[in-house]
Amino acid sequence: MKIFKNIVSIILAFLLMASILLTVAVQIVSSTILNKDYILGKLEEANYYNNVYEQIKDSLAGYIGPSGLDEEVLENIYTREQVKDDINLIIDNIYENKNNEINTEEIKEKLNNNIEESVSTGLLTRENRKSIEEFTDKIAEEYVQNISHDPYFEQIGKIVNKVKVVLNNIDGIIIFVPIVIAIILLLINIKQISSGIRFLAISILASGAIGLIIEIYIKSKINISNILIINDSFSEVIKNVINNILNNINMMSITAIVASLVLIILTNIIKVNSKTIE
Repeated sequence: MKIFKNIVSIILAFLLMASILLTVAVQIVSSTILNKDYILGKLEEANYYNNVYEQIKDSLAGYIGPSGLDEEVLENIYTREQVKDDINLIIDNIYENKNNEINTEEIKEKLNNNIEESVSTGLLTRENRKSIEEFTDKIAEEYVQNISHDPYFEQIGKIVNKVKVVLNNIDGIIIFVPIVIAIILLLINIKQISSGIRFLAISILASGAIGLIIEIYIKSKINISNILIINDSFSEVIKNVINNILNNINMMSITAIVASLVLIILTNIIKVNSKTIE
């Protein structure tokens, strides 16, 4: 009977460890990658809005040479606040499963006004006006592309929403799984509660150790500082998110290890004291 109880306790301890790791993983993903407010905060932290504003400026300047127009025509056709609002619109699309489009009519209007001020209106032929219209369309398209990064952000949005659906279905119950397993483990060892607590502590210790191993493995396999996805601005956000997640894993793992060691020491003290009293 004792052997059977130990086997069941070992199985439960393993399941407890796995459920702790899964619960922690779900909580970290839900509070970081899948959290829109968290991502918006990381965009601010990485100065993403300002970087994209400057990036758009450089990108649009490349169209000036072939057009034969002065660089001044691109001045003040969009603002930093407008860039921020449009980026936030794309973030809303990703996290709220929306399909809102960036409105570029104001940009086109300002650009047309700048061109008309730069070029004598009376000298504009129908062919010139058609070229200018094509030019403004290209500028608007380039602006949108620098904001939305289609099709990359569209694919990210699909993945995010699929994961959110899955996690929403299990998030309410997954946190109770390790609690239930821990209670069953203690009840099975109710006559030797110190053994039950020891199994509990070992599960927590193992989950903490695995968390540290995962963190070390990721850092050894991925050169985070050299990550380049889409562009430098977006890459900086990704680096911050990854580093933050790894820091969370590190902190939770160390906390779990310390807590488990305290439990093991306490159970040993209780066991020694109980033997002394006997």
